[in-house]
Amino acid sequence: MSMPREDRIRQRAYKLWEREGCPDDRSEVHWRQATHEIDDEDRLAAPTPMKTPARTRPRQQAREGASKGPKAHAMKAAEAAARQYGLALSDILEALPLEKKKKGRKAS
Repeated sequence: MSMPREDRIRQRAYKLWEREGCPDDRSEVHWRQATHEIDDEDRLAAPTPMKTPARTRPRQQAREGASKGPKAHAMKAAEAAARQYGLALSDILEALPLEKKKKGRKAS
């Protein structure tokens, strides 16, 4: 079982004090340095939380799927332009040339 934090700090501060030749007036400095070192060790030893795999997040996947493709890219670009120039998105969309499909006509 691991030692309590304060005991670890106390031991580290004592080692720092001994290493410096047992000075009388540096106890607070040794304690602070020991505290920082122990905190750093604890932070590095702490397990990092794992990310949730994408397959367990169907709503996010659906949003991501809807936001891909050329139409979504064009819409994002139009929204960005509207924000940049302070225009309404509808004004930007009206100004864009729309592709018209020709039905039933063959080139001669």
